[in-house]
Amino acid sequence: MSRKTGAPLEGIKLILFDLDGTLRRYRPTCHETLVALAGELGYTFAAQEQQAGLRWSHAYWADHEQIALDQQRLADDRAFWINYIRRYLEAMRLPADQLAAVTGKVGERFLEEYRPEAVLAPGAREVMWHLRSKHLMLGLLSNRQEPLTGAAIELGIIEYLDFTLAAGQAGCRKPDPAIFRQALELAGHVLPEETIYVGDNYYTDVIGARRAGVHAVLLDEHDAFAPLAKDCLVIRQLPELAHLIP
Repeated sequence: MSRKTGAPLEGIKLILFDLDGTLRRYRPTCHETLVALAGELGYTFAAQEQQAGLRWSHAYWADHEQIALDQQRLADDRAFWINYIRRYLEAMRLPADQLAAVTGKVGERFLEEYRPEAVLAPGAREVMWHLRSKHLMLGLLSNRQEPLTGAAIELGIIEYLDFTLAAGQAGCRKPDPAIFRQALELAGHVLPEETIYVGDNYYTDVIGARRAGVHAVLLDEHDAFAPLAKDCLVIRQLPELAHLIP
């Protein structure tokens, strides 16, 4: 069930969806793989520690300046990902005296073995059909550089979408409110208060939507953002979205 009720979702005309982590999932996820690989070495993480890792990773991918700095200072993609894994394990409170050794072992296997499958999120097609049956407009808005039409076709959801907008096309990225404003223009100048944005990253999706005056719905399957998400609606599974629209 939803955890927090914000402004009543009356008069909604447009629902915007995030792509990665929301409509498109990777099976297994990066998080699941890191936890499993560490587990094979005898290291386990409590739920709160895993939630801390998830929050850190979402905050990291929202920090475009830090990512650019890491890409500049690290020699190549391999070094970038090893650094990412070390910081991820550190966020999950792996003891400092074991961090280097575990990072090396987990990182090598992750880089060699992690080949996830991209799939449509459970219930996504059904909830999108339901929303279209209510005569709502649907859009896809992502921080990806490449246009999103191909991804929507591959996922089998292109028929439900009125438009797509990638950061590479917009010239800006979430949480910059400008990208949300461009989406509203593509929808025919729909008002922010008539719009919902659904995403899985509090730092980009909720903060960006609220900066633009758009209602935010956070998809938080692991309850990772409970300490932060006091200013938005929270759902655990996509089908819950259908119950938020009168």
